[in-house]
Amino acid sequence: MYARGLFETIKPINFTTFASPHLGIRHINPGVFHSLANLLGPRMLSASGRQMFIADRDPFKPILVRMAEKDSIFMRALALFRNRTAYANIINDRSVPFYTAAISQYDPYINLSKLNLSYIPSYEPIVLHPTHPIIPLSKPKEHIHPNTTGRWIRLIVIMFLLPFWATFFILAALYQSFCSARRIQKHIRLHDLEDSDREEEAGLLSEAVQEVFEDVVDNAALLSPGEDHNEYFEDDVDETTRLVNGGDHDGLTEKAVSLQREDYRLALTDEQIAMLNGLRSVQWQTFGVHIHQTTHSHAAIIRRHKWRAGLGEGEAVIRHWLDNQFLA
Repeated sequence: MYARGLFETIKPINFTTFASPHLGIRHINPGVFHSLANLLGPRMLSASGRQMFIADRDPFKPILVRMAEKDSIFMRALALFRNRTAYANIINDRSVPFYTAAISQYDPYINLSKLNLSYIPSYEPIVLHPTHPIIPLSKPKEHIHPNTTGRWIRLIVIMFLLPFWATFFILAALYQSFCSARRIQKHIRLHDLEDSDREEEAGLLSEAVQEVFEDVVDNAALLSPGEDHNEYFEDDVDETTRLVNGGDHDGLTEKAVSLQREDYRLALTDEQIAMLNGLRSVQWQTFGVHIHQTTHSHAAIIRRHKWRAGLGEGEAVIRHWLDNQFLA
């Protein structure tokens, strides 16, 4: 739209994302499973899968890194919006973890037993307060561990279903790759890249990514059959402190954050840090979302299916957006 001059006649007001992988969907945790996911995901989820896993190198940098550069056509367009808002699930989003949806290098929600959560009145207990969402506890809450028998039964069931899951994932990935390739080829046929300038090429790539994005993200979730936990550098928290995970992401806000925020720093790659710095060169309003009734929070945050039980909490998110963030 920016390349075609639309914003010269229409003033962009609101730019909002819901559980969107701004920093890609690459697993940042150490371990065999996550390394395997990062190895297989880019190879089995089509060209767009490689882009979401930050594994493409055409021509020089991954497309997500290029898009987040401060002088890119994408960032120039994003900067024109008056309001930029991001909603991020704090738990149970195996497709788009908190750090990438919130454009953050920190994730304080890995261990909720160490926290009290603070919600926005009228939207509790779903939408967290944007400027002081948590109060760390000096003594973690008691956690009830599942009995050993139940854990063994679950493990046996997983091992039994694993071959079926692997077959389903491979078939879904192949089908999605086929559809993605056809869509991209269609765009290439419709647009002659030889005579187009750089901005038109960027617009073409953006359209191709957008069309297959949701399928890629949903299929990538199949690589995470269990609850995901991000790596962070853990220290004991001995005092109540104010932690900003939302609000305007500007220099003043960053300097005001307690040093104890470092306890929640994630081990992002250099490319993810570059994307984060580029995206945060403009101001964002970020809201954490706490979905309770289902472990599929990626679908619940926007209540993707009205008929599906457990997704109703997403109505509070949409209501908050309409009441407070969808501004004219």
